[in-house]
Amino acid sequence: MHAHPESAFEEQNTSRFIAEKLEAMGIEVHRDIGKTGVVGRLKCGDGKGVIAIRADIDAIQLTEQGDWSLPLHDRRADARLRT
Repeated sequence: MHAHPESAFEEQNTSRFIAEKLEAMGIEVHRDIGKTGVVGRLKCGDGKGVIAIRADIDAIQLTEQGDWSLPLHDRRADARLRT
């Protein structure tokens, strides 16, 4: 994915990739949330508890310094976990 970055609200390939991976794991998938968002729902137990995992999937424009064969991954936190 880092070799083919997509800007905010343009992440069609990234969203499709994520949805396909979730579906392959048997997770219920809801697509096109806020245009390109993906929500996966894994039902466990009595269904009363919730764990939410969110991630930014859009590319962040930055100037690369150095000769890299692939775009750099910005090492700032790009995923959040909430319970």
